[in-house]
Amino acid sequence: MNLRQARREDYWRKLFNRTYPFMIERILFQGGVLFDGMEVSLKPGINVFVGRNGIGKSNLIRSVYNLFFCEQSNQSQFLTPLVESNGITARLATKDDPIECSDVSGFMFDPCYLIPDIQLLFNSQENLEELLEQFSPQPIVGDDLQLLNYLTNSSYESVNIRSIEDEFQDYAYLPFFEVSIGGRSYDSRGMGLGELSLFYFFWLMTRISQLDGARIVFIEEPESFLPPSIQLRLVDVLALYGASIGLPIVLSTHSEHILKRVERSHVHILRKEHAGVRCATASDELEPLRLLGLSSPKVGVLMYEDYAAGCFIKALLKKSTKYVADGFYFYCCNSNGQILNRLKNFHDSNLALKFIGIFDGDCRHSMARDLRDISHFAFLPSETPPESLLIDMISRMEVSEISNILSCTDIKAHDALDRTAGADIHDFLPEFARAIEMDTGSLLPRLCDTWVLKNEELSQTFLSDFEQLMS
Repeated sequence: MNLRQARREDYWRKLFNRTYPFMIERILFQGGVLFDGMEVSLKPGINVFVGRNGIGKSNLIRSVYNLFFCEQSNQSQFLTPLVESNGITARLATKDDPIECSDVSGFMFDPCYLIPDIQLLFNSQENLEELLEQFSPQPIVGDDLQLLNYLTNSSYESVNIRSIEDEFQDYAYLPFFEVSIGGRSYDSRGMGLGELSLFYFFWLMTRISQLDGARIVFIEEPESFLPPSIQLRLVDVLALYGASIGLPIVLSTHSEHILKRVERSHVHILRKEHAGVRCATASDELEPLRLLGLSSPKVGVLMYEDYAAGCFIKALLKKSTKYVADGFYFYCCNSNGQILNRLKNFHDSNLALKFIGIFDGDCRHSMARDLRDISHFAFLPSETPPESLLIDMISRMEVSEISNILSCTDIKAHDALDRTAGADIHDFLPEFARAIEMDTGSLLPRLCDTWVLKNEELSQTFLSDFEQLMS
């Protein structure tokens, strides 16, 4: 199978867009201590669960795996004392009629638990050589060996796999690997945990691809024992199999390297609420990273005229499903001329960060000639300066609404309106802030957030233009 860069991107696109033989549409947990009443709606293809340690990701993954356990499964069922497995219901959608869970073959890959156990099992066998002689070695050659070398970032000269059947209580099928590389030969007993994990993953995905009927794979924290570069290769191979054979994937992870390859709508956040643990789709692309305590990667530099414009940009980005303010550096240029100069200095499209100038809405016509040879710029909504938009909004609001938004009394809000009546555009907002005993730096973000909520169509038009610049 080909995993050149272009092909990898094709597999990822197909993973999210292809038609699948079946999918889990909905899971409802009934009873048990942990998830009682929790409902989970899943997407076709891949679904990833994220949450803090101890939230219940393993219990969820293992409980649903138990539902699809069958004779062909690679691991025995799990004990799930906090979840009543028989209280889980799943609707499986197909192109024709719904199918029963018993008609689907479920498989599990949980390297943190599985790989040390397998290696210990082999190393503890006194008659391992006699046992291995009962099973013929199957050489991995050609495209399969090339794929395995890509996955492991190695150059194995030869690889043999012996698939051991019905010899171990917890594993109906267990692979034993024998390899040669750089003049050395060794087997599963002497492999590092990361290396053995990758070999087992390769064996499992190959086995799944060779079976007929509906299949599904459950994966717990595949990043275990693996450095970031190999984590990326592993999920590329996972996308290859998922897209090629129509394999639904249910996965939990703490890895930012895995999460960044998955569309937001396919990422599910587990949280503790008053009613117990509940599940919801990620609100934006970077929420899973924030939940895991990871910093957002910076993707661009946004240059604007003044503080009010900066507040408007951050408020608008809160409505984006692709970007958040934390993903950008913000630079206040103090004038349109300074924004232009910096755009001219950073015009190279191959730079790691996107440099984008964002002008006030009233500059659309006056800046047209200056921007003829510049591509990376946008205008704030409307054809009015940000301060004018906010002042106009305030003048149309009821006193009670103003006091509610700004957390002040009706009396202070009414007094602020009286004191700023007829004020110059540059003096209005500072005077209004003083009247309600709030600094301008706190007032403007609240007003900008309110304006964005009240003007959804204009906000979405800006975001559409902005996201096009970032693509």
